[in-house]
Amino acid sequence: MQNWKPGWPTKDEYDLAMMKWQTNLGDPALKSARLSMNMGTKPKHYERGGLYAIVYKIGGYQARCFCSDIAEQTDPPGDIVERYQKITRYIATQRAAVPALIETKLNLNGEGVYVSGRWWPVLKAEWLPNVTSLGSYIEQQHNSERVMRTLSDSWRTMVRQLEAAQIAHGDLDITNVLVQTSTGQPVLRLIDYDNMWTPELANYPQTECGHEAFQHPAFFYPVDKPLARNRPYNLEMDRFSALVIYLSLLALSIRGTLFAELGAREDQRLLFDRKDYDNPSIATSRIQQVQSRCGAQVTPFVNELVACLNERRMPRPLDEIATMPATATTTSISYPAAPPPQPPRMAVPTRSKIQVTGHPGATGAPANPSMPLAGYAQMAPQSRPAVPGVYAPPPPPPAPGMYQPPVSGYQVPGYPTPYGQTGPSVTKNPVGGVSTTAVVIVLVILIIIAACILISQVH
Repeated sequence: MQNWKPGWPTKDEYDLAMMKWQTNLGDPALKSARLSMNMGTKPKHYERGGLYAIVYKIGGYQARCFCSDIAEQTDPPGDIVERYQKITRYIATQRAAVPALIETKLNLNGEGVYVSGRWWPVLKAEWLPNVTSLGSYIEQQHNSERVMRTLSDSWRTMVRQLEAAQIAHGDLDITNVLVQTSTGQPVLRLIDYDNMWTPELANYPQTECGHEAFQHPAFFYPVDKPLARNRPYNLEMDRFSALVIYLSLLALSIRGTLFAELGAREDQRLLFDRKDYDNPSIATSRIQQVQSRCGAQVTPFVNELVACLNERRMPRPLDEIATMPATATTTSISYPAAPPPQPPRMAVPTRSKIQVTGHPGATGAPANPSMPLAGYAQMAPQSRPAVPGVYAPPPPPPAPGMYQPPVSGYQVPGYPTPYGQTGPSVTKNPVGGVSTTAVVIVLVILIIIAACILISQVH
């Protein structure tokens, strides 16, 4: 980016100011506390900063400072201070209803931090002791059925409380959720509220799109692409992340070995990723593997995950999904109505129908899920793209009068055959692939030859 200049202090500039925190901080509680240092020479950074912030530990508090990223040439959102004024005010009214939230105060002007000749905002919050990221905690405890069951119940409770309080976090994943174990039981705590939604932020744009392994692929686009269909910035924006994480926790409470078997990573994903979301119904999808290995307890949640992916919508709330039938269903694809019949042409054998394994009802469907089925059906057979294992474009029709050998292949019900015929698919002729017409012609010729021989013998 040419001519870019940082709009906020950099991390190095904050570090330099924090070396004299007792002078450069305005908040009395922070000024009088001790800053955590690396070997006594440089302020220590903590991995709770989010996308564009740096976190320091000062006594029993965390001080979060927004900064420019020199390498990426990016700044925090221009309205970040205004957002946090609304967010911190709303959190203060909902802390009792949602214990996972951390009380946060936005220190402005003389209560912030003095850097490079002016005051900058500081987010001050309680420092949480005895915490680890959700991903790290699951990595340590995934083989404990009791712990995973408690954790899955806690997750569902937290998600219910958030929606009841009219709050969406905006970036639920396994790094922005902490597990606190001070009481011996896992307690969930939420951090990084940069993209949080509350009723006061209803008309604001969202600031980030989350992490791919926890976001619906139909809505996962960079937020700076104005023409892209981003996920809704409203109360429902957490539902896909909430479902993916809850289903993973529930499955691990049934079969802890899935953590290793499905390649979970404590800092990247749990049991699923984008490849599973793109093809949720095939047998090799981790979603279907979870269903087959964990049984009826996960079925309603697997069904809803597959349905919301195929229907390109956000899932229902977890409590509503839990009331749905625990019967495994197979999602089929609805094809458009068949095109009108074409004028009669030379009769040739039609291609036979097959059923694609793992895709009930999906014969001849385009491999690319983003291609509309209606557009696929309306394409001329010769111009339809090949779909490995499902559909191959037909050869060109023969010239008039030329013999056309029988052809085997695939026929989508109701779609035109390679030479313009329509209607239900038919199977190959059982007589070695030779058409009935050809057999009749041969028999008639043989009868005529035999009759001529008999007549010549009589005379």
